Amino acid sequence: MRPLIVSGMTGPDHVEPPLVRDISLAVEPGRTCALVGPSGSGKTTIIRLVAGLDALTAGAVLLGDQRIDRLPTGKRNLALVDQEATLYRHLDVGENLAFPLRMRGIGASERGERVRAESRVHRLRDLLSRRPRSLSAGEQQQAALARGTVRVPELMLLDEPMAKLDAGLRSTVRAELATYLAGLEAPTLMATNDQIDALSLGDDLGVLREGRLVQIGPPQVVYHRPDSPFVAGFLGLPGANLVSGRVAIGGHSAWIRIGEGAWEFAPALGPVRTLADRRVTVAARAEHLRLGGADEASVPGHVALTEVLGSDGLVHVRLAGAAETVVLRRDRPLPARGERVAVAADPEQLTLFEPEPDPDVGAVLARGGESGA
Repeated sequence: MRPLIVSGMTGPDHVEPPLVRDISLAVEPGRTCALVGPSGSGKTTIIRLVAGLDALTAGAVLLGDQRIDRLPTGKRNLALVDQEATLYRHLDVGENLAFPLRMRGIGASERGERVRAESRVHRLRDLLSRRPRSLSAGEQQQAALARGTVRVPELMLLDEPMAKLDAGLRSTVRAELATYLAGLEAPTLMATNDQIDALSLGDDLGVLREGRLVQIGPPQVVYHRPDSPFVAGFLGLPGANLVSGRVAIGGHSAWIRIGEGAWEFAPALGPVRTLADRRVTVAARAEHLRLGGADEASVPGHVALTEVLGSDGLVHVRLAGAAETVVLRRDRPLPARGERVAVAADPEQLTLFEPEPDPDVGAVLARGGESGA
């Protein structure tokens, strides 16, 4: 199998200005790159450009050293599965799986063997004789995925493959898809609005905004070490808290003064020591905040709202003397609405950004847990 390489992708050619601009990425065989971003950020457009359903304005799409953007879709040896799970309604599941093999001139005997093998992988053996209209949404999605993979594609494209499934079924199908992708030798490019899908299925995570790729890397790196306030605030359920503050340095310690209190920042060396008295935007994830005690650096406030999520919940705290409300995650019981509390932060999990009005240009000034040069 060959890697997928996207270089300088801009397009499509019939839209001005282009919906995506200067997209470059590489997906190695056996790996999955998940693309996430707000609606209209260009995720599906990239899938369509790679598939050949739309034409490039500029750039190139390659499998290994072969440019496939100059080939018609039928010659690119790729599988595309989208949220519609489109199956041929007049064919049963087995005939749907066999259809792409028959179109490639593969004989009946080999077709039967490959359909049976693929149906075992996707747990469709008991459904081969059934028509699509008699299947559940999850079964239709599995059958559509099996039809895409039965001919052993060199490239797998997934465009919101589970968007129409309910939460419980989505979790089941996600687990099955993860198992399947782990054994797939071809590179996979996936577009999704669901961050759980992206974080759990992607070996790499690409974040898009307004047609541009603003950060790409392993999911946990992008999640915990965002390059901009946009990425910090977009990723996560909820996204990271973005709070205005000012850096204070004293002896061997550093704090971020926020409203009527402060959060400690660590380590108190490296880049942060050059930021004394500078205004910054602080990114802090809900799981890295806690209700603090009197003996630690914290910011006072009052509980504005609580959300019960089962065994734990989210607590929305309006910070005293600050413009922001922050959200923290904690186990039950949750504090009561209106209760006065103090919010502390994990000093090694904060990221400090330049406080620019455009979140895309909020350059990283310092990261908690990193000493720098």
